[in-house]
Amino acid sequence: MPNDPITVAKHFSEHFLLHSLQPFCTFDTQGRIVVCNETFCLLTGYTNQELLAMETYLELVPAELHTIEKVILESIADTGNPLRYESVYLHHSGRRIPIEVMLHQINQDEYYYAFISDISDRKLDTLTGLYNRTYFEYELRRFARQRQPGYSRVGIIAADIDGLTNTNYTLGYEKGDEILIQAVSLFSTPFGHGELVARVGGDEFAAFLPYQTMADVEKKCEYIRREIDLYNVNHIELPLSMSIGYAFSDDPNKDLEELMREADTHMYREKLQHSFSPRSAVVYTLMKALEARDFIAEGHADRLQDLVSSLGQHIGLTGPRIVDLRLLAQFHDIGKIGIPDHILFKPGSLDTDEYFEMKRHSEIGYQIAQSAPPLAPIADWILHHHESWDGSGYPQQKQGDNIPLECRILSIADAYDAMTSDRPYRRAMSRDDALEELSRCSGAQFDPVLVSSFIELSTWDLYKTNLFA
Repeated sequence: MPNDPITVAKHFSEHFLLHSLQPFCTFDTQGRIVVCNETFCLLTGYTNQELLAMETYLELVPAELHTIEKVILESIADTGNPLRYESVYLHHSGRRIPIEVMLHQINQDEYYYAFISDISDRKLDTLTGLYNRTYFEYELRRFARQRQPGYSRVGIIAADIDGLTNTNYTLGYEKGDEILIQAVSLFSTPFGHGELVARVGGDEFAAFLPYQTMADVEKKCEYIRREIDLYNVNHIELPLSMSIGYAFSDDPNKDLEELMREADTHMYREKLQHSFSPRSAVVYTLMKALEARDFIAEGHADRLQDLVSSLGQHIGLTGPRIVDLRLLAQFHDIGKIGIPDHILFKPGSLDTDEYFEMKRHSEIGYQIAQSAPPLAPIADWILHHHESWDGSGYPQQKQGDNIPLECRILSIADAYDAMTSDRPYRRAMSRDDALEELSRCSGAQFDPVLVSSFIELSTWDLYKTNLFA
């Protein structure tokens, strides 16, 4: 058997080397590519010279698969038996190519012979060109098997196009497909080498980000949102809306399917902020019932969402916690739909029994939220949103830091908005008078640290937005 690599490759199969439509390469025991055919170049996007100049063929393989590749080579060297397996190549452009490899080593000589099949048709969604759900879940399982302490950070981003089904029904599936493809383009923009983007449902996408930090994942989410905003500036006739959620873990024992569910849950909560979401019809029916019965509801929920999210961001909250805060601001009074009209709309002061009945709206809201899955994560906050810092609130007289942070934030924002809004029985307070009243009640009704932060925020924002106008 000759040992010159080119002669060996030709001896093995001149047809495959020179004429085959199947990608083929030969590499030595150090991993250096010594022979490859033109189809292999087309598959990888590299020229023949670029491939032969690589230190090892592993430059074509994602880093997380290097260990598996080395184990496969050792197995073939030990047994002499060919092996068929699935892997991934990184195209010159950074695109991941799912492949099947048939690897040989003839008579345990010093060269390996690899016949490659592009199996994208098994892994890719035909409309969008993204990987499909089957391949995405396969990659999660594969990564989970290889996770090691110190190299276990992973993020998952989930996204859903809002209202795509309605678009399909009203404008036709051709227009829906156009929106879908545009959404794919915007969602995929921030992802590159080593990151996997997939279409995991009809209007749902996911990105798998190994070895990323929490900050990296959050930045990519914000980048996607900015891209969508820029797109909508130029497409006001049919804007695109996408709900986005993410989850992150650096625990090597964290179940990645559970992490995917967490990202999906956070995405779904954000979807509740988008009123045209058909999935949240039950919740918005409840909200409409509340708006019809609560004379202060008009504009209150919108203002409150802006106030709580601004204060939350000011003290360092990010991502899903801000989304949940806005959700609480929108639905904290949902229990008022269970309060009789003669109490809810009474123009004068409530007597003892009526006040007792009114206070039940926190517990009624808790029960409603518990029975409506999209609101279940904020049910406890709805229950405790009338607790006071000094323990004088209701329903459980919680005190200080035992009151959820989100409830303490809402309490301040809600009081400020109430004081600065006109009511049938009084005129609105000025901004300064309302802030002075918050300061006076600091340490009693309100968290004193949060009151200071709120006043600081009002000063910083005074000349920038209308938030404290």
